[in-house]
Amino acid sequence: MRKLFLMTTVLLSIVRGLFAIEPEAAKAYQPIIVEMLTGRYQAPTKPQNQSFSPIVSAGTIATQRWNAYSGKYEAPTSDTKGTTAVFNIDGAIMKNDNCGNPGTKTLTSWLQQIDANPNFIGAVIICDSPGGDVSGTDLLANQIKNMSKPTATLVNGLCCSAAYWIASASDTILSDSPNNTIGSIGTYCTLQDWSGYMEKMGVKLIEVYATQSTEKNKIYKDALAGDTSGLTDQVTAINNNFLSAVRSNRYGKQMNYKEAFKGRTYQSQDAIASGLIDGMGTLDDAVSFIQKQSRS
Repeated sequence: MRKLFLMTTVLLSIVRGLFAIEPEAAKAYQPIIVEMLTGRYQAPTKPQNQSFSPIVSAGTIATQRWNAYSGKYEAPTSDTKGTTAVFNIDGAIMKNDNCGNPGTKTLTSWLQQIDANPNFIGAVIICDSPGGDVSGTDLLANQIKNMSKPTATLVNGLCCSAAYWIASASDTILSDSPNNTIGSIGTYCTLQDWSGYMEKMGVKLIEVYATQSTEKNKIYKDALAGDTSGLTDQVTAINNNFLSAVRSNRYGKQMNYKEAFKGRTYQSQDAIASGLIDGMGTLDDAVSFIQKQSRS
């Protein structure tokens, strides 16, 4: 029953369709989405001994933990003073937990716990994500920005779109490889018209609206009929919030907003030159940054 609830929650997020995600990655997820919508998708199971235990020389760290009993990741915890929390943002970002991976709601809660725990001195987020669901992204980014303790993002693959929105709120962004991809600052919407498929399956959809509800779902119905102007306005408004947040979060970093805000992506060195990230580094470097900032 729990798996069915989680699958339904993920599907609702997908068909709602407001995403800040790198387009090529979105295409790669399409076969999975079709399987989910047609009931053929089987979520992968994580091995019971899966763990994330990197070794660093810079100091003490505590990482997210996989709980095989609950089938989900749990927040870093520590009884040792001077500990840096380390956790991952992997794959498509969703508001709610999915397939054991924490959603933005859960990650926001983790950061609140870390900020309140006197044993933690800060947090490092290891990011490998093309972006994802807009809903909840701003709240997680705001939590990072408003932390009383220092934060760092370490790019380990992709840091695009919604993932970059989140990363931009941290005190520094480092990349661990010149081949990493950063950017894709932008927003778009996808709509699926399943009416033909449903009719083929023998299901005819009949919608009945209250007489007063003349604007309800109008922009979506118009878009399905070919007029996307209303939906474009909605997406543009959300994108303006995205751009404003990045501009505020990266204030003073000499970011090349003119190019970056068009949605292009950068490899690490170009991302440094354009002000999207602050430099190259390892997990040790990110933890060292947290230690130095916590003492200042």
